Amino acid sequence: MITLRPYSPNDHRQILAILKESGMGPYENWDDLDNYASIVKLDNENILVAQDDAEIIGVVLLTFFGSKVAWIFRLAVKEAYREKGIGSKLIEEAEKIVRKKGVKELGLYANASNMKLQSFYKKRKYKTFGKEYIYMWKLM
Repeated sequence: MITLRPYSPNDHRQILAILKESGMGPYENWDDLDNYASIVKLDNENILVAQDDAEIIGVVLLTFFGSKVAWIFRLAVKEAYREKGIGSKLIEEAEKIVRKKGVKELGLYANASNMKLQSFYKKRKYKTFGKEYIYMWKLM
């Protein structure tokens, strides 16, 4: 049976494997165990996992920009579980969480060339704005 629940540090290794399989990292600073701990310290619902028995099969990570805007920073589902509604369940739960907090807009960045991913979000009434983007950073 598939359940959704808040992240625990014991989930971290399985999440990193899902991110790697999904081509979404993991990235040294962003997906570091300490960084995840600081995210859930703000609110334990900021990272949710989908679980099938003891196996972590999906994750959604929320981040907030003030009190009215939130971002889906990560959404990944283990390949064997894709197209079975797991991503939809994670999105629906994330939307409930941000609504409960009074957030007015939930956004995300999607790869402009990944039409399948864009279709996934458009089916859920997400709109598009902009073109292909790059991420720029500087290590501190």
